[in-house]
Amino acid sequence: MARVKHWAPEGYLALQDVALWAARFHRYGSREPSTQKRGTSVECRRGVSGEVFAAEDGPDETIDSLRVLVEFELRCEHMDPRSKSADPGIQAQAPGDSVQYIVEAAFALSYVVYRMPDKRELEEFIQFNCVHYVWPLWQQHVVDVLTRASLPIVAIPVIARWSRPFLFFPPGRQDTRGDIAD
Repeated sequence: MARVKHWAPEGYLALQDVALWAARFHRYGSREPSTQKRGTSVECRRGVSGEVFAAEDGPDETIDSLRVLVEFELRCEHMDPRSKSADPGIQAQAPGDSVQYIVEAAFALSYVVYRMPDKRELEEFIQFNCVHYVWPLWQQHVVDVLTRASLPIVAIPVIARWSRPFLFFPPGRQDTRGDIAD
């Protein structure tokens, strides 16, 4: 039986820094926080982008660096429990929109590249390892923001359940702010 070769990023990359790069919270409509406990739907999406670049490490010396930006968005909508669809009675900024709030955050990860992995391995590392590394930071950010906004804490779906991470909006509805980079 052939052995599967596993790629070990430790021999190629070393994490240098993780930082909250950007964050945004927006509440829509005029709903009181105490009425938002039932009938909500939570949708999530994520985007990941990475770039390798040469950084100066002294006079006449450069080292390769990898910068990865992982972006998350959580959207909470009010649902009418009788119809299992968005409640049209909520007044939001967009007509027919039942969004209660949106929480967004982007985390930047910086790595030193000792040896360049092949393109497929690097892409897998960016899409899997980097997202999982900042996942606890994203969860804590959501809890902190919702607590400060006096909103009930929602359960954030685990990454494995995001079968279509870049498709966020239901058919027939478009995002006017633009897509999170993939």
